[in-house]
Amino acid sequence: MGHWGEEGRTTLERRWYRPTLEIVGMGSGYQGDGIKTIVPATSTAKLALRLVPNQVPGDITKKVRAHLEKHRPPFVNMTVTTLGFRHTPGNQAAARVLKQVMGADPLFFKEGATVPALAYFQEILGVPTTVFAFSLGDNIHAPNERLKVSMFDKGSEAWILLLAELGRMGRQPFVAGPASAGGGAEPHSEL
Repeated sequence: MGHWGEEGRTTLERRWYRPTLEIVGMGSGYQGDGIKTIVPATSTAKLALRLVPNQVPGDITKKVRAHLEKHRPPFVNMTVTTLGFRHTPGNQAAARVLKQVMGADPLFFKEGATVPALAYFQEILGVPTTVFAFSLGDNIHAPNERLKVSMFDKGSEAWILLLAELGRMGRQPFVAGPASAGGGAEPHSEL
């Protein structure tokens, strides 16, 4: 399968540095067994946005809301709810731990892929999520995917330190709050 996307951009540019807006969920109408010939009274769509440097979540949220409002049919009522962004206390704690373990500031890795369960954790449990990864960044999910023993050891140390750091922070990392001014990436360490 070939790669495709924004003209004039390499695959890595599209994966890491370009903003995205995806429809990641939709619902409407009768969902049970069989069929009912009704016109749905409501519908929902869930969007995910990946922000890039110099994009401020609040500003982008306003722009998306204005675009949706501009194209909304006049007889449709619309509600937009912002679920939040990844610049959370948990991500900040993870970045501090990675700097301690790796001896350098972590990369805030912008990636187009997602872990679908993370959205459910935030939606159902009402808590923000943090991705805390130790990988080589190549051959992901391929037959020769691997993890160096040295990274396994560093990852084990980092997880212990992260759990201690989250414990010191109390409830702060586990309370969903308003969208912050941070970007849309998770701390990621490579060696």
